[in-house]
Amino acid sequence: MEDYKSFKFIMQIVPQREGSVVHWIVEYEKLNNNVPNPHSLFHLSVEVLKYVDAHLAPEDKK
Repeated sequence: MEDYKSFKFIMQIVPQREGSVVHWIVEYEKLNNNVPNPHSLFHLSVEVLKYVDAHLAPEDKK
């Protein structure tokens, strides 16, 4: 995180008739152009979403 001037995760959850749709927005500003894109954080976000989904969605609805 020390390579970024700012970093923000935004999550919007839109309820549907069954379940919800989740929109994630990631905004970040690098300190300079030599800083790589934060791909590892994107992969972590996917794993967190899988964990949340497993705990919020009943197995019989999947």
